[in-house]
Amino acid sequence: MDLQRLEFFKKLITDELAEYINDPKFKEELSEPVDQPVDIIDQATVEIERRRCFTFKVRYDIMIKELKNVLTRIDNGTYGVCSDCEEEIPEKRLMARPTTRFRIACQETREKRQRLKELRGRIGGEDLYHVPSR
Repeated sequence: MDLQRLEFFKKLITDELAEYINDPKFKEELSEPVDQPVDIIDQATVEIERRRCFTFKVRYDIMIKELKNVLTRIDNGTYGVCSDCEEEIPEKRLMARPTTRFRIACQETREKRQRLKELRGRIGGEDLYHVPSR
């Protein structure tokens, strides 16, 4: 990838990172209620809201970490290169998902392997291709 395109993606990622870090909604969402309600239904509502906020924060933290990793890859010259096959990731894919580390074909292969792994775990770790002898 040429230097001009790298600078474009670096600015895109830097701007997005700044939005996440400076988002006032993010800071407001994580504030704790001062008083604990006495009513059991109100307590349940507060707990649901607390969990929602926690999930929100975790997603924000993951995205911030991904964006920082992209900036590192840009700085060390590996941005836009597939982490599996080391071929260049098409710019169209990078525009759609700037944080991606994989070409579409490699991502699909990874997802298929993950689904097989999960399926094996559900059936007790048996080999799906092994036919037991009688």
